[in-house]
Amino acid sequence: MRVVLLYHFFAPATVVSAVHYAQLAEGLAAAGHDVEAWPSNRERRGSRRVLPSRSRAGRVAVRRCWRPGFSQDGALGRLVNTLWMWLHWCGRAITARGVDVVIVGTDPPMSVAMARVWRVVHPRVRIVHWSFDLYPDAAVLHGLLREGSLVERMMRAISANGRRACDAIVDSGPCMRARTARLAPDVRAETIVPWALSGSPEPRAPDPALRRALFGEVRSVLLYAGHLGHAHEAAPFLALARELADEGVVVAFQGIGEREPQVREAARGLSNVRFLAPCSDRELVARLEVADFHLVSLKDGWEGTVVPSKFFAALAVARPVIYAGPEASSVARWIGEFDLGVAIAGRPASSGAIESVRAAITRNERDRDGAHRCRAVERERFSQEAGIAGFCRLIDAVGSGDAGRA
Repeated sequence: MRVVLLYHFFAPATVVSAVHYAQLAEGLAAAGHDVEAWPSNRERRGSRRVLPSRSRAGRVAVRRCWRPGFSQDGALGRLVNTLWMWLHWCGRAITARGVDVVIVGTDPPMSVAMARVWRVVHPRVRIVHWSFDLYPDAAVLHGLLREGSLVERMMRAISANGRRACDAIVDSGPCMRARTARLAPDVRAETIVPWALSGSPEPRAPDPALRRALFGEVRSVLLYAGHLGHAHEAAPFLALARELADEGVVVAFQGIGEREPQVREAARGLSNVRFLAPCSDRELVARLEVADFHLVSLKDGWEGTVVPSKFFAALAVARPVIYAGPEASSVARWIGEFDLGVAIAGRPASSGAIESVRAAITRNERDRDGAHRCRAVERERFSQEAGIAGFCRLIDAVGSGDAGRA
């Protein structure tokens, strides 16, 4: 089948979600589909580099939309870029011929509105929406929109209308599925997570020399690796550091972004908190493996709107997770279902939470099968191979007209 991908960025863009789409496109092409991507001609959010209008990325044809170089950092720039991409995709939809399946993503925000355009112009085309996050829910939680305002109600109506035009919606977990089901109850639902982009071929023990160089002689390393966005918080892990300071436990942060100065200020006086310098991608994998646990957080209210990708990155290097966030969230459910670490909710410094973490650290020191369990679950449920295989099955199902609810 001829498959078209609608997403703002694409290879060689280094935006994480753009890499996911590039890997998905190549995987679908390897399965025998004729795949085209229709991104913008911008490499990444802040880049002024202009990419060619037509190119190939492996077996995938890339037809780029020329877009002005407005910055994505400001609200006006994001709005103009979003409308520009929408209008371009509408024009492409009107002139397109021979397309069997369209996969539409979530960048620019609210791109699911394109599903309704394709449904009207090409009723026989099958439409799949890959939902990395939910809009306008994320914008409300971010503080960009006021819940109940006229703009928020309009965006919610547009979003629901677009979702109902889809043949299938791919969510990132059971919480997100519950939210999308309320908007489009009769649309087929599948869970395919945004897989880790790097990992270890097999579970490996921490490199003792690197561990000593970074942390000295310590009992256990708890690592938060990756961007500390608006949906995440460091406070629960600083509370853990404070309670476990005399027990040989180090809490480390790697590459958390623009909020690092305020986290450093909050960690002042905590001798067992470390901030690691930037490093190459190759060394980053080794640093991820140095940790005994990876730290993942989600603020209350964000469950079902986003799923922290750090969870999948931890499993890809065969490390269990200490998760601080809503106990009804997808990550908390997976940790409990597959025995992948410990989930703490409420007050992270409470006696119950601290004892749960202590017990997890002790168990991890004795449980040699823990790393293999994490890696096995990742391979079976959350890996790139599992995700692309899931998309191939879904494309075959919707392409054959089997769009019943999963």
